[in-house]
Amino acid sequence: MIETIDVNVDGLKFSIQQFTARQALRLEKKTITVLSPVLKVLSDDNVKSIKKNKKSSLDQDIDISKIANVIQEILQNFSDDDFENYVFKMFENVICYEEGSTPTQMTSEIFDRIFVGKNITIYKLLIEVMKANKFSFFGLMGGGLLSKISG
Repeated sequence: MIETIDVNVDGLKFSIQQFTARQALRLEKKTITVLSPVLKVLSDDNVKSIKKNKKSSLDQDIDISKIANVIQEILQNFSDDDFENYVFKMFENVICYEEGSTPTQMTSEIFDRIFVGKNITIYKLLIEVMKANKFSFFGLMGGGLLSKISG
């Protein structure tokens, strides 16, 4: 059954309706393709950490600078239109609760209005959409992995 999950990200309230199974599968494939280099960095760091400290790096702070470098490389291979289309596809089932307004499905106008100067909030909401849809890499890499950088 499709569920709706309410989240607060950086003081903004959203409801995320899960995708259908086929929609989620297609978007997860795209997401894994995009994030696999980042996950490799995390996995490599985890193996090194276990060998050195006998403790998983997933239990420690994440080296954001390494991830940022990999993300920068990934985004260079993503056209502006492809990236925007991906983000809007991920936000297709997101309802926004703006103060003093009726809850509204995410549109480009709402996106432009609520995320002005809040780019990190966009990425945090993307992570919340992935978690709401139970994308498998959360289970494969440790349930709390990306929650360290989400809202």
